[in-house]
Amino acid sequence: MKQACGAALAVCVVFGVSSVPSADRSAVGETTQTAPPQHKGVFEAVNYPDDLFFNDVYFVSLDVGYVAGQAGTILKTTDGGAKWEVQLGGDRDSGAKEIRDLRFVDEQHGWATQNGAGGAQAAVMKTTDGESWQLAGTISEHYADFAFTSATTGVYLMGDKIFLTEDAGKTWRPTGTYQIKADVEGLTRTLDCQFRQVTFPTPAAGYALATTHNPGIVVVFKTTDEGRTWAVASTITGESGVDGDIFFISESTGYIRAYGGKFFRSTDGGQTWAGVAGMTFTDNSEIRFADPEVGWAIGFRWVGLPAGTYSTNKTLIYTTTAGRLWSSRVIPLPAGVRAFSMPRRDRVYLVGAHGMVYRYRVLPVAEPVTKAIAGPLMPVFETPLDDQLEKLDTQLEALQKSAESGGGDAAATAAFTQQLTAIEATVTAASTEAPKFAGKYKNLNLLLVGAQMSGDLLKQVQELKASVQTLKQAQAPGAAAAALPDLREKSKSLVQMIHGFVQKK
Repeated sequence: MKQACGAALAVCVVFGVSSVPSADRSAVGETTQTAPPQHKGVFEAVNYPDDLFFNDVYFVSLDVGYVAGQAGTILKTTDGGAKWEVQLGGDRDSGAKEIRDLRFVDEQHGWATQNGAGGAQAAVMKTTDGESWQLAGTISEHYADFAFTSATTGVYLMGDKIFLTEDAGKTWRPTGTYQIKADVEGLTRTLDCQFRQVTFPTPAAGYALATTHNPGIVVVFKTTDEGRTWAVASTITGESGVDGDIFFISESTGYIRAYGGKFFRSTDGGQTWAGVAGMTFTDNSEIRFADPEVGWAIGFRWVGLPAGTYSTNKTLIYTTTAGRLWSSRVIPLPAGVRAFSMPRRDRVYLVGAHGMVYRYRVLPVAEPVTKAIAGPLMPVFETPLDDQLEKLDTQLEALQKSAESGGGDAAATAAFTQQLTAIEATVTAASTEAPKFAGKYKNLNLLLVGAQMSGDLLKQVQELKASVQTLKQAQAPGAAAAALPDLREKSKSLVQMIHGFVQKK
């Protein structure tokens, strides 16, 4: 069982397998039998105590999140669903129009839509503090999807058009009406594109999924300027994008679920697509990734009711390999899943009818949970940065003692130089690992947080390296005393930054 826990970083992971690769176990006299897992994945009820139908859920951290739905309702929790605060609505008999969708780019800036603004319009509401909601503007109530790339810039899709706002949803302008030319039975035809979904892996780069009719063709559009202009990136002939979905985990790698559940993967920025063998998704499956490795998809099968519709689907499809391999499992929830949110790979929230809210967590096997539903085990965090930062903390503490001793003889200077060399090697190793960490654990739940992750992390590491060079110029233990606090402060700052990126409590 491999368990990596750095004292400086204090982020643990247990994958439930031996730390020695199977090919090497015979060489060390071990059997190929894997150790039992020490962690488990469970679903727990954190329901809202009223008979409300929920349309959407969005968690901006492990414990802070929002649920929206029937009767103009938006609820907020700050403790992972243990308690719910009504921010809007909440009275199921009020007759207020439902809240449809929630979107956030960071922990403060979010948007929600509500039908019934008049003239077949939906209201766009916004929050800039996560507490209060104001009317921002309106969009067509028949929109297919919408997304924001900053606190002010966003797009929404409707029919064959994409609309842009640059004032946080107050006003919108069409960026164009989109068509493609296709060869149909040897003749060139101009086909209207009907947009379905949009995804932004970075604030600048985005992809929109569209479909044509008679014949059905999947069309992928791409923007590199926050949605101001769009161009066709590729088409998938013989497939339909009706009720399809698209999600990119980076500007190069993304996934499409086409009509009928067929699944496609691109690794070249949407230029070409290959079918993923052995995997068929249910219709209306929504694909979400917490980070570039771990993603879920849950489909929604609709059943009509006098008060509306609800989902009967309880099938979870998931990947822990960046979408290369997928598995599925039926989760025996009390109601079907209407929407889900992945603030982190080891924390997911699902909502549905009758106030249903379920929370997925990864826990130690021995920890009891009342009325838990067993779920698949998601991997949590493992990175050499743990060990490197723990080692650096130990080295800096030893160097602090050397600096405070003030020894100036040749032996003390030689020992001091040796310590500096070791610290420099540790920082170099950390700087090599930092881009890998960012690539593996990038936050795909909050666009702006994920976007700043790589840049801020590399900047902090470079500042740490610069402080080491400053310290080396001291050349003696006593002279290092003035420069050492800055280095230790930067090391602590780096640890805090990593905690923030993985949303560690």
